[in-house]
Amino acid sequence: MSESQQITRPASAASVKNSAARVAAEKARLSKVQPKASAKAKTVNRTRTSGVSAQERYEMIAQAAYFRAAERDFAPGHETDDWVAAEKEIDRILR
Repeated sequence: MSESQQITRPASAASVKNSAARVAAEKARLSKVQPKASAKAKTVNRTRTSGVSAQERYEMIAQAAYFRAAERDFAPGHETDDWVAAEKEIDRILR
């Protein structure tokens, strides 16, 4: 028989039970882990304290990103960089 034609033997009952126990233990461990606060939640809290709504913040970022793009003559491929830099700038101003 060649390697590709080998027959795999079925897992023993003890092996299956052991695997199930490991999976259950991992699920229990993961259920105890607290999810980290999302970036969005942090943003919402920050904008509430600055008195600016999420919509106003978004518009401020969009405008700042537009001006950054205009400074480089709207060369393609830097849209994300413009947005991230604008976010940092606006968040720094709103603190």
